[in-house]
Amino acid sequence: MPPRSAEEIARDALKALKGMNLAEKGLIKEYYIRLSDIIRTYIENIYSIFAMDRTTWELFQEMKSKRIERLRLEKINDFLEDCDMVKFAKYTPDQKEIEEIYKKAEEIIDILAPKITL
Repeated sequence: MPPRSAEEIARDALKALKGMNLAEKGLIKEYYIRLSDIIRTYIENIYSIFAMDRTTWELFQEMKSKRIERLRLEKINDFLEDCDMVKFAKYTPDQKEIEEIYKKAEEIIDILAPKITL
């Protein structure tokens, strides 16, 4: 069996997170921490950048130095900053924002996933 791709691992982690129903249980900060960790791990796997123990700003600078496309950089940065607001600034998102942040995570996986050309 071939090893699973970074994309598959990230998508499976997102599905597992959704199945935990953390936001529905009121564990919104925990939900955002895990969501952020999934995307940070994915970034590590795709770009070979240490992403887990860096601030969003430090990670953004590192990705800029790797010449990652600006649109991708901005999407990732916006996503991580949204997560940081909940994780560190005691911001409480509403249900619509919680659904949107999950979609943003899926979009990041989509835009970073290697495109297979036939």
